[in-house]
Amino acid sequence: MSRPASALFSAALDALARLSFGAAGAALAGIVGLYVLEVGLRYFFAAPTTWSQEWIGYLLLAVIFLAAPDITRRGAHIAIDLLAERLAPERGRLLARLGAALGALVAGSAAAIVSGEAWTQAERGVMTNAAHPIPRFLLTTIIAYGLGVSALFFLRRVVGERVRNAASSEPGA
Repeated sequence: MSRPASALFSAALDALARLSFGAAGAALAGIVGLYVLEVGLRYFFAAPTTWSQEWIGYLLLAVIFLAAPDITRRGAHIAIDLLAERLAPERGRLLARLGAALGALVAGSAAAIVSGEAWTQAERGVMTNAAHPIPRFLLTTIIAYGLGVSALFFLRRVVGERVRNAASSEPGA
């Protein structure tokens, strides 16, 4: 029996999030390496780099927005659930679904806006304002990716809960 398209899409989305989390880890390793390089060159050879701080900033952006989808997938965000804990379980689940729907709306809207800006930056050839500029759309695209995939995970949390509830209410389930 083959898996439904929604299950395949969900599995692919999970794999993409795990892959981008790995890329975030690699970017973090790059930050550490650049700091070690900069300290070594600065203090042992009196020859600091002119570019490492810029790249550390770029990599920090990558760490945040490449890790965000997997963090959203796992529900590992910081949460203050004081209200949800005091509600009846069904109302707590409803509140969680409403929160996920709001998260999907905000993250999805932001992803759409940022994607449009990335496109504009690419068309206009906008560069970063740095000693060693790079095309700004490269950074903006990473932001749009992180927000967009996170929005899909929020949406999955909303729809997935509805699908599970519908399946459990079917006769014979």
